[in-house]
Amino acid sequence: FPNHFLFYQVGDFYEVFGEDAIKVSQILDIVLTNYNSKSSTKTEMTGVPIRSIDTYIDKLIKNGCKVVLCDQFAIGGSVKANNPRFTRKVTRVITPGTVTEDSLLEKSVNNFLLSIQKISHKVSLSWVDVSTGYFAVTSVDIDNLENEITRINPKEIIISSKDYNENFWKSKFPNTFITITEVLGDIKSATQSLQDLFQQSSNTSNDAILSFENYLEQFTSTELQSISNILHYISQTHLNVQPMLDLPLRSDENQSMQIDGNSFKSLEITKNLSSQTSKHSLLNSINRTVCSMGSRLLSRRLQAPSVDLKWINSQLDFVEEFTKNRILTEELRKVLRDCHDVERALQRLALDRSSSGPRDLQALGKSFVICRELKEILSKYSIENTLYLKVSKDLGDFSELESLLSRALCDELPMR
Repeated sequence: FPNHFLFYQVGDFYEVFGEDAIKVSQILDIVLTNYNSKSSTKTEMTGVPIRSIDTYIDKLIKNGCKVVLCDQFAIGGSVKANNPRFTRKVTRVITPGTVTEDSLLEKSVNNFLLSIQKISHKVSLSWVDVSTGYFAVTSVDIDNLENEITRINPKEIIISSKDYNENFWKSKFPNTFITITEVLGDIKSATQSLQDLFQQSSNTSNDAILSFENYLEQFTSTELQSISNILHYISQTHLNVQPMLDLPLRSDENQSMQIDGNSFKSLEITKNLSSQTSKHSLLNSINRTVCSMGSRLLSRRLQAPSVDLKWINSQLDFVEEFTKNRILTEELRKVLRDCHDVERALQRLALDRSSSGPRDLQALGKSFVICRELKEILSKYSIENTLYLKVSKDLGDFSELESLLSRALCDELPMR
């Protein structure tokens, strides 16, 4: 794992050795000591408690570092009092664009990993939020690359060495972590992965295979290579269990308003110019959402405003109705305030990386209750307007899961 900090589990601590220890101790501001090896040479060493590892990983990630955790496992499944024997293996690879832990993420914005594939004057981009499964693809002219990256605002970019221009990337995106790789994904395996995702979102396998051919036709070969690269990178950073990903959405340049990078920054749409935070930005000024999933959706829509007149008018219809019916709006907002971050809770559970697994399950159960309550509120008003009926149907029916989790979980749950 070149260019990664390797943390070895030793008992209740994670230890780092050699040159990595020197760098880690400086970044984390922790004590650097020496380890006397069998060869009588001293090796630098530093360490942190396992129970607080997320705090230290957060600081390393914010400093643009990659972290590898190598955990210890007792041979034979038990630890003997005298001279226990252990084996070790890498269990997690953590990079700025692949984190899934809630403590390492901003609640109201997506944490995007971006893959770039360049051919001639066209560039294909694929971006994924591993913490939620959101997956999108597009192609732009090379002249619009900077604008598109500014809009997406990725935490990490994957690019091949032949497409990497150090002067361009360091001057234009100094605060974005760049991963330069020679290992590219295989289009054939990526196509199979896409078909698996497609079939997961469909109920009938035969129809899914026929429809998948049509779905696949919308992507260019360059876009498929970009998709392949990002899927390969995700598979290399999630060694034991792969994250759940949405079926990639293809975004066309003509579907959204084109804003050049400088204007996007100057207009302070998602960040202010002085502190580079959302405070006093357009997003912060209009964000009246009451749950983190709504905040992320609003942010994405502001970053790429639609120019589809039909879609815009349909949204304006909703705005008009909810503005006129303030009682309904307040009822819905009151219920939504208790909604948990279902997207990220599901992903943590799928990856078996939840530090509060039972509580994430409980959060899902409570969110299913909220979903039912929203449907009940909307049904009262559906006679007045069919728009409410449509929203109610889109919410789905999770009564079986709600009942199952209610029976399985007690009120007071342990953290793990």
